[in-house]
Amino acid sequence: MLTDMGMTESTATTAANEIHADPDGAVNVHITHELGVAPSDKPSPWVAAVSSFIMFAIGGIVPLIPYLLGFSSLISSACRWVPSDSSSPVASPPT
Repeated sequence: MLTDMGMTESTATTAANEIHADPDGAVNVHITHELGVAPSDKPSPWVAAVSSFIMFAIGGIVPLIPYLLGFSSLISSACRWVPSDSSSPVASPPT
């Protein structure tokens, strides 16, 4: 990793030994250079909570859209149809 940054082999070995003398510092160096993530930049729990709430609210409203738009008779009109065939397993209401 350090030789890829332009260090000579001996300088990279010396730097690696100094970096790995402190385990926490070594973890920070590897996270920063290999993954490109700064350990001090942590995501905000408030942003996660608000975005989760918004997505759950949108997901909960989607099935209600027909009722909110006034299609309340959608299910009743679909269930009102009964085949006129007497051999149908669906029972027709008495007349």
